[in-house]
Amino acid sequence: MAENVVDIVDALAGLVGAIAWPAVVVFLVLKYGGKIRELFDRLEALKASSTSVSLEFSKGLATLENPSPVARTSDLDPRTEALLDVSPEAAVTDSYRELEIQLRELAVQVNAVSNKPGYYPSTSKVIKRLAEESVIDANQRDSYLTLNALRNTAAHSRGEISEMDAEHYVRRAKAALAVVKAKGSA
Repeated sequence: MAENVVDIVDALAGLVGAIAWPAVVVFLVLKYGGKIRELFDRLEALKASSTSVSLEFSKGLATLENPSPVARTSDLDPRTEALLDVSPEAAVTDSYRELEIQLRELAVQVNAVSNKPGYYPSTSKVIKRLAEESVIDANQRDSYLTLNALRNTAAHSRGEISEMDAEHYVRRAKAALAVVKAKGSA
């Protein structure tokens, strides 16, 4: 008879164990269902935001497919390759930094912007001034402004830029840099 009692207790313990976790889940869903739904909605919005940044960046790159003629670039240097591996966003911002410096130097060289201490116009203003002074043409202006906007997108993204898109951007920025350097030395 003692064996029967042990078997009954074991069976009840197994039944309670089998029912307990689904009961807890049902309780939690009933009690916190609204908050759980909000959490999933936020996660979905975050995922959509990430996709949106990546899509925006890719679309911007597509507008650069047929820019004004630019010099061809050689293979990327080891530092840029390493940046692409570690952080595509860092590779984008770094490659644009080089272009930005050269654009400013060219603008000062041709007196499109002042070289006064403390005067530091935005890059988009520098680009527009270079176009107004006919140092760069409208296609170059538009390409440089697009590169500027894409750089800003990359700088404020959270890992949403693909390595492939970043590499394409870097190559376009380096090609643009070669053109700007050539204008500065002409």
